Amino acid sequence: MRPTLALAICGVAWIGAAPIAAPQHPPSAAAPTAAEIATAIQEGTAGKVIEASCLASGFNGTQDRSYYGVVVAGPIGRIMAAAKAAADQHVSFQTADVTGKLRAPVLTVSTEAVTPLSVRWRLPLGDGVPDPYSRIVLRSSASKDQHQVSLEPLKPIEAQIAGMSTFSLKAFRALPDAAIEVVLSTSAHPEGGYTCKIGSENRTNLR
Repeated sequence: MRPTLALAICGVAWIGAAPIAAPQHPPSAAAPTAAEIATAIQEGTAGKVIEASCLASGFNGTQDRSYYGVVVAGPIGRIMAAAKAAADQHVSFQTADVTGKLRAPVLTVSTEAVTPLSVRWRLPLGDGVPDPYSRIVLRSSASKDQHQVSLEPLKPIEAQIAGMSTFSLKAFRALPDAAIEVVLSTSAHPEGGYTCKIGSENRTNLR
């Protein structure tokens, strides 16, 4: 069985019946408060971030191992990341700079095809370029007493910004309390060509 890499090598197994689709709740109205935004800016400016990342491993159409870098963040995490990026460029970042997209109560999943030119992600020597993916879902890890639950993005992939998908934060928090798999499906591997896992502790920290 081919392993997948998710900050560590781990296998992907289907347990019980096929995954059950999670109910698609509308985004919660509970966007960050003014105080939470101010704290997020302060902490981001100081260099802190709250996000989860993993390296999704799979095989492209020519059977070369290849990777996607995946970053998952909630509204507080996005604001902190924006403030940190501004501070790194020695640019001021204030409450007025927090856009509606940054503070929207949704979960964002950003992907980057890992290539030799990638800055954040380092491509192992000899590996290939990943195939484009046509579907992305978040899938709860199942225990022996549970079915897996899959969460679809709020918009179909063709309506999304390239490399960025949004999910209901309310529905994400309602998933079974376990690690979450990020599953990217390709034409060559429609059941999930690239997968990685966000651990339960990292998942809980997302906000």
